[in-house]
Amino acid sequence: MPKSLAEHLSEVRRAIPVGDRDAQANSTAPINDHVDLSQYRPITPQEKALLTAMLHSSGPEALAFLPQLEDMMVKHSECTCGCPSLEFAPPPDETRTAYRYSNIVADMYGYANDVPPETNHGMMGLILWQAGGKLTGLEAYDLAGRPEGKPYPLPDLETIHTAEQTSTHGPGAPGSRS
Repeated sequence: MPKSLAEHLSEVRRAIPVGDRDAQANSTAPINDHVDLSQYRPITPQEKALLTAMLHSSGPEALAFLPQLEDMMVKHSECTCGCPSLEFAPPPDETRTAYRYSNIVADMYGYANDVPPETNHGMMGLILWQAGGKLTGLEAYDLAGRPEGKPYPLPDLETIHTAEQTSTHGPGAPGSRS
């Protein structure tokens, strides 16, 4: 029996290299209490809309994170692959969480407009992370074979979808790009 697209995408995601050992260690390293908040900027309307849509698509528990999007401060991750991943500033008046990437809140896919739509190759994965009840980051990873180090944008809002939506609706349905 052939694999569903959701199963295939899960396999692809597991096969994506996650960087060297230092990068892996940093993803779970305790947050430094002396975070330089001057490196962060206000979340853009596009970023906020994307995070809002991801939370709405991820079940009732995820909706509890919506208030955190108000006045959120973000910065691009220090990754050098070209991804549009974001790190969220810890709230200055609250206890910082012990780890940046502990639990997945939302796991979705989307297409960016940096490649021609007819090629169907702008696909990327998106993981929204939380730790200690606080949103900590948006990880974006390439599924289109983009050149390493070449920056690419976040996906177009109307293209984001879960793996289940991809396999249920198939090519040409909302959330797919064919």
